[in-house]
Amino acid sequence: MVTWSECQDDFERTGSFLDVYVLDGSLAAWNALLEIARKGGPRFIVDCEEASPMSVEEAFAASSSAAVALGFEWQGLVLTAHFFAVEEVTLCFWPEEITDQRSLDALCSFLSKLAVSTNREAIVTDDGAREAVILRASPSGDVILEPSPPAR
Repeated sequence: MVTWSECQDDFERTGSFLDVYVLDGSLAAWNALLEIARKGGPRFIVDCEEASPMSVEEAFAASSSAAVALGFEWQGLVLTAHFFAVEEVTLCFWPEEITDQRSLDALCSFLSKLAVSTNREAIVTDDGAREAVILRASPSGDVILEPSPPAR
């Protein structure tokens, strides 16, 4: 179990999002994410306007000419998925939502569910920095804290 005391510095307010990626995504991985999102009141947003529920295929078709996102909650954590590329399941959240062990457990629970459902690794990284992994969930559902690189 990842503890708050081990990683609280990774969730300091920085003014930018943290990202969640499913490594080696696919339409099947996106559909697994949509199934998870359905439990948390999913909202599709197309060009900043709320849209009717849609399938993953419809979301990607719309994303060829519009910005498409899927927002939902998981145990109080607000997540937003962006339909940039089929092969890259990408979500983001504000780091300041993770403030204690309870909210960290919610994030770890989501990562575990996502990794198991997609049968792929799921990682949390700094905004746009896939190599700066903070948490990693394996397809078995185990979540680990990645060691921070040594300070220079």
